[in-house]
Amino acid sequence: MTVTLSKRIPRLTLHDFQPALIFSFDRHQCETHAQKLLSCLKDAEQSWRATSPEWQAKIKEWNHFQSKAKNRDRAKEQSQRQRKDEDEGGTTVMLEDAAWQAHFDPDDPSPEFSLAGVKTSYDKTKLKSDLDALNWTSTPDWALEAIKRGIAVHHSGMNKRYRNLVEV
Repeated sequence: MTVTLSKRIPRLTLHDFQPALIFSFDRHQCETHAQKLLSCLKDAEQSWRATSPEWQAKIKEWNHFQSKAKNRDRAKEQSQRQRKDEDEGGTTVMLEDAAWQAHFDPDDPSPEFSLAGVKTSYDKTKLKSDLDALNWTSTPDWALEAIKRGIAVHHSGMNKRYRNLVEV
């Protein structure tokens, strides 16, 4: 079943048929399918990243951006000092770097290999905070990793906090 399902994932994403709910009445089978689906997505992503010129260019651009971080910080500090001198009240406005590289994390799943919706109101930092809060619980590591890719298991044998996160 998982092989068939993994072949259908690109169509679900392409046609924006997300979220997709898959039911199984067997708890163990439900977890096994989620683990296999996670494994399929991770393997496909790893293979793609190793051979994709698009990914290599993106990483190269991000590394270049990271190497210029000190220069941007110095320029920001200098700009703030100038504003402080000009501003009678002494208040400064912090400007966020709007470049995609500022928010990019190469360890995050690529959208092409994830079932997590791109258009979601659930913030990435909020998800990270919620997952960090679950680290000390009995929730298996694969389940925490899977939820980052939009794959979740929900049954009464799972940790209650994890199930609440899945419901959100």
